Amino acid sequence: MALTKADLRNAVMTRMGVLAAGETANAADAALVDQAIEDVHESLIQKGLADWVTSAIPNVMKRPLIALVKYEVADDFSIPEARIGRWAVEARGMFGDIRALMSETQKGVPTKAEYF
Repeated sequence: MALTKADLRNAVMTRMGVLAAGETANAADAALVDQAIEDVHESLIQKGLADWVTSAIPNVMKRPLIALVKYEVADDFSIPEARIGRWAVEARGMFGDIRALMSETQKGVPTKAEYF
């Protein structure tokens, strides 16, 4: 089963420590993280690393997306600089993970030929 944007948002905020498990984010915080999810998703599409929509996020993308989104919003939640630095390193490593995951999901899918 795929994740929704709300599922990912709650996972990001819980991992950041700004939302306790089972709590609901306030509207302003939810909107902030939702926009970051959309921004990260658009960036991945531009890099050819996403072929899914944010209403149906593949479960295998949960870990890398949490890392990327929490880094994107860290300043907005006044996360200490030392932790942001660790998250930056983690986020940079996620692009390789996403590439590997995307290539795994593409195995067996015929390559589309472009004729000029």
